[in-house]
Amino acid sequence: MGPDYFAAMDETDTVDEFMEFVVGQPLRFPPGSRHEYSNAGFVVLGAIIEKVTGVSYYDFIREYVAAAAGMPDTDFYRKDADVPNLARGYLPAGGGGGLPPLPEPGGPRRIIQKPMPAPGSEAHAWVDNDNELPVIGNPSGGGYSTAKDLLNFARALTEYRLLGKEMTETVTTGKVDSHIGKYGYGFEDLIEQGRRTIGHSGGAPGVSAIFRILPDDGYVVIVLSNFDRAARLPYEEILRRLPAAT
Repeated sequence: MGPDYFAAMDETDTVDEFMEFVVGQPLRFPPGSRHEYSNAGFVVLGAIIEKVTGVSYYDFIREYVAAAAGMPDTDFYRKDADVPNLARGYLPAGGGGGLPPLPEPGGPRRIIQKPMPAPGSEAHAWVDNDNELPVIGNPSGGGYSTAKDLLNFARALTEYRLLGKEMTETVTTGKVDSHIGKYGYGFEDLIEQGRRTIGHSGGAPGVSAIFRILPDDGYVVIVLSNFDRAARLPYEEILRRLPAAT
């Protein structure tokens, strides 16, 4: 989705309102002709959940995902909510994002030439991302969580406490080619540094995250950052340092 989508997030706070924006967007290509990640697809999924269950998307996720998996610190918080211990996101005061563009998978790494300035130093020029936050997140993103909660989610998923074994394998197994590997039903199914990983990554101004389950190795890797685009390099370094499966 383009800039208009993110502008719409400042004015909408229900899935129905997000859908009103989505249905007015032109198709990027004929259905079934190719694959491309789409925020709009997840908004449609949220609308389907509401239609089928008769409850709001947010309440459904709270009960059937967060509560079921043991994720007490996971939710969609409204921008004006007072949430204790909520982390703040930061981005450069001059804009442009905190890190260089990411390399293509398998391409050369782009190393930061000088360290980020320390908070409080004269060179420090970071601002919080309050002005970038939507009224509330939606099915395509904008939720809040913690590393512990996401680990509990990984365990609940792989122990088949959220879905049965057959359906879990269906949603997490890649179905179509994407620019980074295979894409399943809301899960990236990738080969990274010779290891199969399933999960997803995401980010927005002032935040970035990578969540990966390594089913053949028995590891879960979670990297959360309150800087935009900052999760990738630590994640790649973690993969390099993981011992081989026994």
